[in-house]
Order: sequence, then structure tokens, then C-alpha cells
Amino acid sequence: MKNTIQTKKTESFKKKLFVCMLVCFALLTVGVFAQSNGTIAELEEKAGLIMELFSGKIIAIIMCVALMICFAIIAWGNAQGEGASAIKKVMPWVIAVIGIGSAAGITSYFLGVSPN
Repeated sequence: MKNTIQTKKTESFKKKLFVCMLVCFALLTVGVFAQSNGTIAELEEKAGLIMELFSGKIIAIIMCVALMICFAIIAWGNAQGEGASAIKKVMPWVIAVIGIGSAAGITSYFLGVSPN
């Protein structure tokens, strides 16, 4: 009985700590990105830089190589008889690589800028 009460208190504390850390992070980063003298032209320029970064050929090549490595790890895990655990370990990486690889389309959608 005491163990379950202690567990509930620990979970509650972890949730409160996470929310406090999230609020502190938000408050600390707002000052970094807020500019009082920025113009729309500067924002457009920065959006163009972001689009150039994500739509570059080198990023596409790196993401293709990373996907091939991830799938090779999964295939190697299946050959070793550890298919399910290999997939569980590599799947977050696969999702991240696909997300970064498609970032040009995502940013162009939200920024309203056509990718190069």
C-alpha cells in the first residue's frame, strides 16, 4: 500500500517538474528569438535560408545514406534472430531521418515558400 502511494507521489512530482522545466525553457528561449527591430524582409530572408538548408542536395544524399544504414541494421538484426528488438531500436531513427528528409516540403508548406 505504501509503495503505490510513493509511486503516485513520484509520478506527480515528475509531471510537475517536467511542466516547470518546459515553462522555464519557453521563458528563456523567447528572449532569444524576439526582435524588436526586425522587419518582414529579414524574416523572408531567414525563411529562404531555412529552405536552402533543407532543400539542398547534400541533405538529401545524407538522408538516403542514413536510411540505407538503418535498413541494413534492421536486416542484420533479422539475420541474427533479433528482428523485433532491432526494429524497436532503429525505428525512432528511421522516423527522424524521414522527418528531416521531408523537412523541405514541411517548411515550404508552413512558410508558404516554394522549395528550390
